[in-house]
Amino acid sequence: MKKDLTIGFFGRLFCFLAWISISSEANAKIATIGFQAISKPTVTDSILEDLQNKIRIWSTDSSVTQRRVANHRFVQNLGRLIRSDHSREFPWSELYPVSVLNSPDGRWKILTWSVLLEQNARRHYGCLFDSEGRLYPLLDQQANRFEVDTVYDGQQWPGAVYFEILPIIASHDGLPCYAVIGYDAREPFSQRKVVDWICPDTTQNQVLVGAPLIRMGPKTQTRLQLVYPLDVRVQMNWDNDQGLIYFDHLINRGLDPSSAAFDFIPDGSFDGLVWENGSLVFKEIPNYQPSR
Repeated sequence: MKKDLTIGFFGRLFCFLAWISISSEANAKIATIGFQAISKPTVTDSILEDLQNKIRIWSTDSSVTQRRVANHRFVQNLGRLIRSDHSREFPWSELYPVSVLNSPDGRWKILTWSVLLEQNARRHYGCLFDSEGRLYPLLDQQANRFEVDTVYDGQQWPGAVYFEILPIIASHDGLPCYAVIGYDAREPFSQRKVVDWICPDTTQNQVLVGAPLIRMGPKTQTRLQLVYPLDVRVQMNWDNDQGLIYFDHLINRGLDPSSAAFDFIPDGSFDGLVWENGSLVFKEIPNYQPSR
């Protein structure tokens, strides 16, 4: 009887040790598989992390100097990335708050962003590039008056952060022109939304901003802009179902004569730019209601 108990004890012990061995081997295999599944950081991952760190500084740091330095280095590293082979697989959408728009023909990317400088003023930065490594910078000239009848080159860019690109391609002087909608908060007391055109010219290695493709009754404009106070919200977006850009109709609030140039507020109705015959044509749409 004692012998049987001894055999039973050692039998159970053997089974227990065997279970531990099998379990340990299985866990080791699972750990190995898990380790293999977690790949080492790639060059693209490192580039993304570096750019995101610089974005964090120029978008949140309290020091104007630090924001300037971080943005300057961001621009330098961004240029290197665009000209490298890593740009094709780079996750551009992860550079928020940098706006990244793809042209409707898939040829170009348009990057724009703004950095807060001293006295609550913002400066815009941007570029246009394609898969062949052509890179056209957009240089914000803060002295520009943003004339609605002027075509600028990229060196005299009337800056804005473009948040939407229309699914249309116009043409002017043989160049493809992409319509974009942007937002500008450079001034300490006013802001603006704008419809503009981005027209890359590969023969001259430049980008033109603005095109006489907006018809406002008998007049033709190169861009449309709405200027309004900081405490006012104005809508301007593309309605793909109806093929138009809708925007608030603004009226003068008349509170302060010193702000008469921008003291406009929505009156509840909408105007629109309708895509017709290769141009954006102004039309009143008072009964329009945005779907979003």
